[in-house]
Amino acid sequence: MAKALAKRVDDRYQSAADMRRDLERAIGGHAVAAPTSSTAVVGAATAVVPAAAATSVGGAHTAVRDDEEEEPGSKAKYWILGILALLLLGGIAYAVYESSKPDPVKQVSVPDVVGLEVDAATRSLTAQGFTVGEQVNQPSADVDEGKVISSDPDADTKAEEGSEVVLTVSSGPEQVAVPDVGGYTYSEAKSTLERAGLKVKKDERDSQEDKDTVINTNPPANTPVDAGTTVTVIVSKGQATVPNVVGQSLEDAKQALEDAGIKYTVTNDPSSDQPADMVTAQSTPGGQKVPPGTSIEITVSTNSGGDDQGDDADTGPGTDTDPGVDADAGTDPLG
Repeated sequence: MAKALAKRVDDRYQSAADMRRDLERAIGGHAVAAPTSSTAVVGAATAVVPAAAATSVGGAHTAVRDDEEEEPGSKAKYWILGILALLLLGGIAYAVYESSKPDPVKQVSVPDVVGLEVDAATRSLTAQGFTVGEQVNQPSADVDEGKVISSDPDADTKAEEGSEVVLTVSSGPEQVAVPDVGGYTYSEAKSTLERAGLKVKKDERDSQEDKDTVINTNPPANTPVDAGTTVTVIVSKGQATVPNVVGQSLEDAKQALEDAGIKYTVTNDPSSDQPADMVTAQSTPGGQKVPPGTSIEITVSTNSGGDDQGDDADTGPGTDTDPGVDADAGTDPLG
């Protein structure tokens, strides 16, 4: 007890646990850390107070129980103080965090600049507080060269003021090289050109090549053009074989020539000794190759077989005197 009641704080027990340990040792008959007597200094005099002896074991147990009853309260007090300290530290940390956060950045809607020239689009964006990033060029058949196709972020999107907007700008229609389709059939050439993104127009010309064979294109093969450009495909009309119609009736000769794709003119020959309406001659020999639509001359007898044959001959060859045979000067072109 002397130590517990010492005048100087440093001489006392520093905790209830220290005091309990001494009491337990004293009850067990062991040496204790506390002195057996306490000295109190009052002025210059010194008084020695005998240490109180434990009169009974029961009394000692009573003292220990008092300390043990006080200990939970002390621990609770320390817990409360610790929790309060933690809360205080947490509040300080939160205040520091909040004060160190940057101010919120203003959100701005991205203006719609699609279809504008690059300079006009840039002015519109910078006026709203945005910066314009590196331009992206992209071919387009729908948007004129130098105009904006799209923006990133898109128009009307909310973005931070001062953030970057990237513009995608049309570089004009995509350039393609005209494929070489010389020697193809027209259908093959058409398919090839359309797959390359080109349009096709057909132009038939006279040629020694087989019918419908590609002779050339305009623009020529390998020429760079815009996608969607119309390419004229020049194809051969092919070659027609002139049938031999000499000795045939006029009607049969007409049919044979039309079937072969040959045009014709008819010259009447009243001086011929052949039966009337028989073809007696043709200007282009049978079997010769000519371009389709070539016109040849056929001579047809108008001999009536009567006494007036001489009168017919007076009109001279090349004149149609029979109203029933090509009365319009002997010309009958194919359809």
